[in-house]
Amino acid sequence: MTKIHIEYDIDNAAFDETPLPETKRIFAEIVDLIANGNDGGSIQDINGNTIGSWKIHDYTERYEETEIDRLNKHMDEILEVKARLLEENIEDYDANDIDQQAENDAIFEVFSKYYSDIPWPE
Repeated sequence: MTKIHIEYDIDNAAFDETPLPETKRIFAEIVDLIANGNDGGSIQDINGNTIGSWKIHDYTERYEETEIDRLNKHMDEILEVKARLLEENIEDYDANDIDQQAENDAIFEVFSKYYSDIPWPE
C-alpha cells in the first residue's frame, strides 16, 4: 500500500506560539519536493534544525513515470513549440532552399499527424 509518512518534533522554538504556521510551511515544502520528483527526506524547521523526516512508501510502484511517458511528455511540448514557430515563420519559407525544404518536410510529416490545421506552402 502506498503511504506518505511524515513525522517531526514540535518541541522547539519554531512552534512556540502555535504549530500551524510552521506546519503549513513544512507541508508546502514537502509538496514542492514531491512535485520535483522526491519521495522522501529530512524535515528542517524555519531555524534550520532537523526535526524529522518524510517518506512516500512504495512510490515507484505506483507513481514512477516510465521512460516512454517522459519522452511522450517532452515530445508533446516540443511539437507545440515547433508548431507555433512554424506558424509564426511560414512567410520565411523558401521552397528553393534544399536544406530548408528537407528539414521542413521532415518536420511537417511529424506535425501533420498532430496539427492538421497548419498551413503549408505548396
